[in-house]
Amino acid sequence: MKTKFHLALMVFSALALSIACTSWMKGGGNRLVITYKTDKNAAPITRELLGKQSVMTTSELTTTANGQAARIVMYSIYVANYDSDVKALETQMPSSDDQIKVEIQVVAAEGSTASTPLKTATYTASQFSDGINKFNKALDIRVKLFEKGKVLDQGISTVSPRKGFVKINSVVDDSVKGELDMSDDFRSVKGEFNAKIVKQ
Repeated sequence: MKTKFHLALMVFSALALSIACTSWMKGGGNRLVITYKTDKNAAPITRELLGKQSVMTTSELTTTANGQAARIVMYSIYVANYDSDVKALETQMPSSDDQIKVEIQVVAAEGSTASTPLKTATYTASQFSDGINKFNKALDIRVKLFEKGKVLDQGISTVSPRKGFVKINSVVDDSVKGELDMSDDFRSVKGEFNAKIVKQ
């Protein structure tokens, strides 16, 4: 009787581990709530994104403002509620009703390179007034929705004043976990993410 019990327990544990691994590979644990208005007098619309895929990429680029330029390292975390090849998620847009993709941008400290790992910290929202000084800040939160046959952009960009943060809670091996709560006068995105780190 004990042998049967231990065998059943082993099978159950293996099944649970398999499900957990599959969930992690698919970006399990991702849940973002998006609220937006089509104009300032419209009623808010709320959409929920339960992530199926989530990846993080790293890039180096030049940012300019007021005639000045700075080299920054940006971490882009993509969360989507549709299946996609992990390497294609960066460029693949929603293509059917109810599909949503969110890109969360975080900038590293000054002097970082593309090989600098993302650090656990709270990154406050960058403002337009920051100019080129965007180091250790949360940049754009890009939201792509598919409605009525086309892709709509409901992101939170630096063009308008905004508030909030992106918090990186852990970076372990090839995964990153965190949370965000960012908003401007017309939109907000909040929730948790769990992304697979894609090496360049």
